Amino acid sequence: MWARRLAGCRKSVDVWQTLIAVQAMVVAPHEHAHTLVKFAALCRAKGRMRLCARTLGELIDGTLSEGDFELRALPHEPIVAHAVAKYLWASGRRPQAKELLRRLLREREAELERPLLLKVVLALGRWNESEREPHDRADALAAETLRCYAAATRHGPHEYKAWHAWALFNFELAAALEARLGERGAADAPVSYTHLTLPTKRIV
Repeated sequence: MWARRLAGCRKSVDVWQTLIAVQAMVVAPHEHAHTLVKFAALCRAKGRMRLCARTLGELIDGTLSEGDFELRALPHEPIVAHAVAKYLWASGRRPQAKELLRRLLREREAELERPLLLKVVLALGRWNESEREPHDRADALAAETLRCYAAATRHGPHEYKAWHAWALFNFELAAALEARLGERGAADAPVSYTHLTLPTKRIV
């Protein structure tokens, strides 16, 4: 009932906040986590970061604010952890955002539904890419990125975004390695091409 009401409302933080406040009078936060996650995403999109943090903070065992973050245990609903990671990334706490996604994959990968798993591995791969210089393909970070994109192609075999990310990163990696060989000479460049093959199923 509540989900239908919200779906019929315009995408306004103030309108949604009013309805969610009424809902909170009769429903505990963990019982409508999906609704709160959608509201947090709306807050983030509209730049209402403090309200986004406060909303997600109701769903975690820990602390989440504009200046503090502590997570004692992963939320029961994996979508909450994903939403928290997106908030952390948007608020500039990028190492914490990536580590939260890695933790989600380490501890709960087998429990994630395919659409969410696809979002998680693509996000981690993209975030890794965004933090490197255009021609920097450090082996450790490149390997994790490739594992993420390979996982995306496995779990979303018909997803264009997954295959595009996988193919483009492989192309860029091969170009960067070739450039390094050309600059240093084959004898002086200890470069490995092993990452160009499909990684194992373990992501992190």
